Amino acid sequence: MTDSDPFKTTRLIAGNTQTETIIHPAGKIISLPGSSFRAANPDTDTVAIDTTEGTIMAEGDNIGLTCPLQLPDGVTITQIVVWGNAAATAETFYLLKIGVNYGGASTITSGLIGTEITGLSEIIDNGLYHYYISTSGIDTNDMIYGARIKYAL
Repeated sequence: MTDSDPFKTTRLIAGNTQTETIIHPAGKIISLPGSSFRAANPDTDTVAIDTTEGTIMAEGDNIGLTCPLQLPDGVTITQIVVWGNAAATAETFYLLKIGVNYGGASTITSGLIGTEITGLSEIIDNGLYHYYISTSGIDTNDMIYGARIKYAL
């Protein structure tokens, strides 16, 4: 197995014959619909959640949203993007972790909604942290379509 091998190939040798067995692709993806987000502040009831379309839309101004992120322990987050309508792209999303004993939230990365952040190397440690995505205050008719997180095993 080599580091340059994106399929994490294991080489098996039987006598003089060499064969390859693909264990798994190097990367995985989790997609979260916008309806997974919840209003965190200031008013938790000034949003419209569309479970048919999987979106969430602000019905007031300066509404912060949050969404839990549950990934397997030990995987490495490599990319994240949060999608929204054109109005929402003026706002920021944050990938955060917080100590399980409430050690305070730490920002892993942030970016404008609609911008994919790459080159991450955050190793998930579910024994010490909870993970979630939040947004800056979105405004009336701003809509979040969802998020995609890529991670490596």
